[in-house]
Amino acid sequence: MFGSLFEDEDAGGLAESPGPPGARKCGPKPPPSPRGVTGLCGIRNQGATCYLNSLLQTLLFTPEFRESLFQLGPEELGSLADKDKPGAKVRVIPIQLQRLFAKLLLVDQEAYSTTELTDSFGWTNSEELQQHDVQELNRILFSAIESSLVGTSGQELIANLYHGTLVNQIICGVCGRISKREEDFQDLTVAVASYPSLQHVLTDQYVEMEKLEGKNQYRCEQCNKLVNARKGARLKKLPPVLSFSLLRFSYDYVKWERYKETGKFTFPKELDMAAFCQDADQETDTVYELFSVVIHKGSAHGGHYHAYIRDVDGLGVWIPPEEQAVAIPTDPTTGKVDYIEVSNPTQLLKAILQQEGEGGTTVDKLSQALMAQTGVSWNKRFKKQYGPITRFLKKYDDIFELNPVVNWVSLKEPTIPANGPDTAATNTVPNSSASGDSCEKEETSLTQECSCQATEGKCNCGESVETRTAAVKNATQNDAIRPGPSEVSNFWFDFNDSRVRPIPEPGPSDVSNFWFDFNDSRVRPIPESEIDTQPGPSDVSNFWFDFNDSRVRPIPESEIDTQPGPSDVSNFWFDFNDSRVRPISESEIDTQYQGKESAYMLFYRRKSLTRPQEAKGLPTYGMQAWQLAEVIEENSRLQKEREEYEMIINTISIDVLVSHEYMYQGGALQTLPGCHSNVMRLTLDRRKSLGELKVSIQEMLGSLWAGPMCLHIAKQLPAGLHLYDCVSDDDSRRVQDAGIAEGTQLFVWDGHQVGGLPVPSGERWEPVAISVIHGGGGGCHSNTSRGFPKCSALGEVRVLVSELTNIPVQSLVLTKLADSSRDAGENPSSVLLHNSQDGSSLRVLGFQDGDRLLAESKTSRRKRGGSPEVKSVGQSEVSQVTLSIKEHCSGNNMSANITIDTQETIGTVKMLALSQFELNDLQLEGGSHLRVVNTQGTGPPLYEDQTVESVSLRTDARLRLQLGMAPAHETERVFYLSTMYKYKMYMYNCTLKVEYTNRKVPYCIKHLVIGMPIPYPVKPNLYEDQTVESVSLRTDARLRLQPGKAPAPHQMVLYVSMLPSVDDVADFEVLTDKKATVGDCLRQTCARAGIPPEKWHLRRTNWCGEAEDPLNDLEITLEAATLHHGDLVVLQEGRIPPKGFVCVPVYLYPSPEQGMLGGGDSGMLGWITAGVNSLLHSKPEDRGEGGNGVLFLGDLEISREATLLDLKTQLLTLPHMKDAPIPTPGFLRVRTVEGGGPARVLRGGNQTLKYLKINSATQLCVQVLHQEEDLSQSVLVLNLRRRIPNTREYTPEEELLWETCKGATPSVLKQAIADRFVLPVERVAVAKHLPEKFQWLAVQVPKNSGKPKGKKKGGGGGGKGGGGGGANLKKPPYMLKDGDTIGVKDLQFDPHDKDDFSTPEDDAGREALRRAEEEKKQKRQQSKNSSKDGRKERRPEVGITIHVDDFR
Repeated sequence: MFGSLFEDEDAGGLAESPGPPGARKCGPKPPPSPRGVTGLCGIRNQGATCYLNSLLQTLLFTPEFRESLFQLGPEELGSLADKDKPGAKVRVIPIQLQRLFAKLLLVDQEAYSTTELTDSFGWTNSEELQQHDVQELNRILFSAIESSLVGTSGQELIANLYHGTLVNQIICGVCGRISKREEDFQDLTVAVASYPSLQHVLTDQYVEMEKLEGKNQYRCEQCNKLVNARKGARLKKLPPVLSFSLLRFSYDYVKWERYKETGKFTFPKELDMAAFCQDADQETDTVYELFSVVIHKGSAHGGHYHAYIRDVDGLGVWIPPEEQAVAIPTDPTTGKVDYIEVSNPTQLLKAILQQEGEGGTTVDKLSQALMAQTGVSWNKRFKKQYGPITRFLKKYDDIFELNPVVNWVSLKEPTIPANGPDTAATNTVPNSSASGDSCEKEETSLTQECSCQATEGKCNCGESVETRTAAVKNATQNDAIRPGPSEVSNFWFDFNDSRVRPIPEPGPSDVSNFWFDFNDSRVRPIPESEIDTQPGPSDVSNFWFDFNDSRVRPIPESEIDTQPGPSDVSNFWFDFNDSRVRPISESEIDTQYQGKESAYMLFYRRKSLTRPQEAKGLPTYGMQAWQLAEVIEENSRLQKEREEYEMIINTISIDVLVSHEYMYQGGALQTLPGCHSNVMRLTLDRRKSLGELKVSIQEMLGSLWAGPMCLHIAKQLPAGLHLYDCVSDDDSRRVQDAGIAEGTQLFVWDGHQVGGLPVPSGERWEPVAISVIHGGGGGCHSNTSRGFPKCSALGEVRVLVSELTNIPVQSLVLTKLADSSRDAGENPSSVLLHNSQDGSSLRVLGFQDGDRLLAESKTSRRKRGGSPEVKSVGQSEVSQVTLSIKEHCSGNNMSANITIDTQETIGTVKMLALSQFELNDLQLEGGSHLRVVNTQGTGPPLYEDQTVESVSLRTDARLRLQLGMAPAHETERVFYLSTMYKYKMYMYNCTLKVEYTNRKVPYCIKHLVIGMPIPYPVKPNLYEDQTVESVSLRTDARLRLQPGKAPAPHQMVLYVSMLPSVDDVADFEVLTDKKATVGDCLRQTCARAGIPPEKWHLRRTNWCGEAEDPLNDLEITLEAATLHHGDLVVLQEGRIPPKGFVCVPVYLYPSPEQGMLGGGDSGMLGWITAGVNSLLHSKPEDRGEGGNGVLFLGDLEISREATLLDLKTQLLTLPHMKDAPIPTPGFLRVRTVEGGGPARVLRGGNQTLKYLKINSATQLCVQVLHQEEDLSQSVLVLNLRRRIPNTREYTPEEELLWETCKGATPSVLKQAIADRFVLPVERVAVAKHLPEKFQWLAVQVPKNSGKPKGKKKGGGGGGKGGGGGGANLKKPPYMLKDGDTIGVKDLQFDPHDKDDFSTPEDDAGREALRRAEEEKKQKRQQSKNSSKDGRKERRPEVGITIHVDDFR
């Protein structure tokens, strides 16, 4: 009836939480974390064992059970080493319980696994993945322990601790005879429904008596007749540990569904059972104390268990919840501290706001930062104690300044009295830090506000730094006493730009009385009275500190009195939630009375059970020597693992570059001609100091370096090597604090010159690589790429370009050419750089790496009529169009936008395009021509003597430039011919160009159609000993008589299809023996095809002839491989990978921004594309998949334990990729191929392929990016298609990297798309394409999304950050994922939103699906009519089983 009652409904009950976002998820596997501040150990969840973990922790913290179990030695239980010996009686379950308890008590580990214990249960069929009832487990586990301890001194352990006796009695109403029947109980089952508390239900069950009257009368044996009677039960014997099972789950026979009782049901912390006992006078020890509450969180259909347990022996460290330290984890490889600890939420929020900067942030972003840095939200961590975060911020208004109108929060300036020299800045400067480095922040702010330098108390502009003004009334709202009229003139203030602060009245006699606190780099004024607060020698002994592991904090002496003594230890409670253990207050138990998270089992312990004083706080109490030895060995191993791990994660490799191999040229450091940069790799511990780093570098360089050494962090840019921060100024600093990490490049020089030239450093002087294009003779163009500092003025660049092109500066005209691939979707145009802009820097002008500058003289520009991409002033827009052209001649797949007059010819368009792509028509084999690109593909070649207007080309029309001479207008025509035979999905496409002489289609076309190999379906060969009836031959059956011997009864015929196909080898059939092995069949098949068997393998096929699983076991027979007579197998190239390896096909897909790999020097990586272009020119043979612009790189064999970084590195070694100058694997994006296109992006460089679910059936594709990429899990890679107005067509796809960390809601998505296309967000309508259904799912923003009234079940609040605007798009029904196509529509052209985003292709696809569904419906109806009973059998329920050997 309860079926899958206790299956988990979410991940919370199935497995461990992945940890905070900042936790390390890559690199070497970290050892288990040590215990937390509580000093207690949790238990790992094996999948769905939260019910087991809660019960085991309860048993562990039952001192009587734990110590009774520890008393059993190996002489009674046996040894695990003898368990496999015949005849040995080893009681495995008690031994594993002993070992588990000992390790939970002593092993320095945050959580321990129960794998060995569950193995002793005999769980071998994934029982740990099935959720069960903890009440059922309690009974079955106790039964298994009792059976395991038979014949030992502990055989009564369970009975003595947990078993009690109750008496069921019936009292005759006539003679008074009492009929009794005793019954043993292990736990008391109590109803929850209709009862307010545990006392009420116990009274009803064990005090009140039921009347047996009327039809329910009782037959009394003494009266020998039916009489009225009373029936009830009383407790006769109470156990030391009393447990209650609460009946929370019920079944509704009206609705026919199960449900959970969530009503309020209270239970006391101390329970007196005297009123429920049979002999209350004799039973004196009836008072019990609550020590464990097992809690169920969820519904009747699934949930999660955890337990609140009282630490009776004081084994843990209890910290008040409000004082618990909150850790902000960081990646241990960054070189920073492993955590930042704060003692309360006030300090935590203050630390986060200080990280956000002086401006503050919104409350929503503050909550997101709290979640990101601690791994837990405010509502889960602090809401119960402190309420909502806004209420908390308002309560502490002396620290936080909250603006409720805009929901903005910042740190409030501390209020300091104005009558002392330590007066700080007032609230005029918002959010300034109150820490000791406020002086530094003031100095920085002053530097930013005033460009001049202050010397001798004055700026260079002549203004006084401090302007003192008298007679200014102090109007602040601080606690200072408002002065009277006579005192007003005695107040002085420091007016420093936007900051005003009160200062004491200076005088010559007072100067010597000023005191300052010099604290390293910080200096602050202090009053003379503060000196008296510093302790003298006599006061030092009165200081107290709290030493809590790695944290030390000062405490007042009065706090010592608040610490509990030995008698208070037993009142501390902890929440054991699988691996996590946290201290809780006793009042938190009251929250488990009702709701979806409520108490499910209660464990009471007899109050009179006192503990020995030596057991207090001693986890080894009662433990045996062999158990201690095992724990000590385990701790030693853990300590060694942690030391090795610390050494691994703190060991980094850096590259050392020496200055004598470089020269400064073009704004960056370049390698000397004829000198290959000798990069020396140095491995060191990042915890060492910079002084030790210098010594290591000096030892490595040896005689190569002499003199002073200056170290700068360097980075290779497209323009060359550039120097950033100097890291050698302080030898005492640690390497990790200087920003040096794995792979950092360090440049060694004297700090002044390289090659006799000074070298600027820092981000301000960062060079940008620009391609300078200038004309040459004969229509040729010269292209020179060099670097310019971003801080260079345009006038300086103009002079350098003049020297480079030999064009006088006065005649030089510079034009910044548009980059259509970078500014896709914005219709970019080139920009003419005027002389008036010569004072602006390249950074201000927006120059980026890969930008192009067209340099020409004014004379040549006038002859050309201006740049074809720059619109002339006053030119009519009606007579011009902007054409999008993509070239397919060089293999670079470059794109460009050309604006041209509609009266110009196609030939002129082609010449402009060739010039834009820097191609020469004479050098292209076979010439070139233009074609129109539409949704159906490409049209016929355009005649070059036609005008743009005559072929109806409009703005945004797409053209393709490809090889081949254009047809002559009067003498040639182009025909297209295609055919498809659907039985095996053969497709033939061919384009023929023939002479046009007013004749019929030439015979060559007809011959091509007739001569096409169309497959004909033929069944396998017939056995000659079969009868006509056995092969189901009927009248009009068609047979084919063909050469060859008929198969014998012990033989079979297999049809073989080769993939890929081999020249001169068509599909064939093989006659082989049924008992032959797969290896014999492979060798026979390869011999028939004339190919070596070592490089091929066989695969099965499905019902439609598609290749499926490979036949990787070459030793089994064909019959064992389930191959039958007439089956089709595929002979595929490539050997079967060994076990643990996968062989995946890899394709090279176009770059998401610039065609295949970007063109020439127009992309971000123009400086490395020359070598990549040679790869594309030597195009490998097509594999038959991928379509246009997709190259097959080959099959890659790799271990499933290899990481994604290993995969990328191995991809660079493929024959077609090893010559491509791709700097690092970070420039590669690897994705799976699904549905014929790129889909899921593989993330996490150190994740294994097994973790990423890569197998031999996976197809991978690679995209070369313009910059290094390390996508987080919160970034979705979407394909945008913009709706062409007034049509049912779309523009080509373009990529959007959508960051969803602030919310994956419709409003956030629409805002991102609106920003991409520069449209108002209210004009944007979006829809997700469902290709399998040929439908578009419109993404709607709910009208009430701005003011949510509350979360609904399953609705979500918009993802992590909320973000407003509706549900999470990553969840149903949208389920957004990588590779999804998003249609974008401008509502300006569809104000009533009637367009449903569909295309003609979608209409045809839906019609095909409708026909297929009708056929399925008919088949289902036929199957239903033929079935006698349409009921579906339910899956049988699976109970808990624990296997125990027979020890009787």
